[in-house]
Order: sequence, then structure tokens, then C-alpha cells
Amino acid sequence: AAKAMKLVMPELNGKLHGQSMRVPVIDVSSVDLTAQLSRKVSKDEINEAFRKAATTNLKGILMVDDDERVSSDFITCSYGAIVASDLTQVIADDFIKVIAWY
Repeated sequence: AAKAMKLVMPELNGKLHGQSMRVPVIDVSSVDLTAQLSRKVSKDEINEAFRKAATTNLKGILMVDDDERVSSDFITCSYGAIVASDLTQVIADDFIKVIAWY
């Protein structure tokens, strides 16, 4: 999934790094998205941007979840991706990490 990002959004090629990891279940996986942004941001700003997308142009596709969960919690989920807001990190002012289940 992480490698497909540059195919889906070629304008981001070279501007972010993603990593997917296999989890020991058949139906759910996760993606670890790391990106360097053009300005300083806070964890709340990042999560709010995903919340806005989840209620506008990505409504029904993206969900933001505020609870601590495990992969099996999403087996029957119909969303394409679920951002785990509790795992969002600002590593250094403009360098972020976002985890999403899919």
C-alpha cells in the first residue's frame, strides 16, 4: 500500500515515506505514513485535517477513530482506511507519522 501512494498521488513522490506492515490476521492491515510537511503542525491539526476529509471529500471512505483498537476490531468495517488518531505523532515540528488501518 505504501508503494502505491506514489502511483495514486504522483505529486507526493519523494515528499513522503510510507511503510506497511503485515499483521497476523487475514482481513485487516495497517499503513505507517511518515511525511515531512512544509510547515510546523500539531497532532490536533493533523487529526483535524483527517476528520475534515472524512466528513467531506472522503466521506464514506475515510474514518478517524479516537479509541485504542487492534486490527480485529476492523474486520467488518466498510471504510477504505481508518486513521488511528491516538497513534498520530509529530516527530519534529514538520515531520509527522500517521497510522491507519485498512
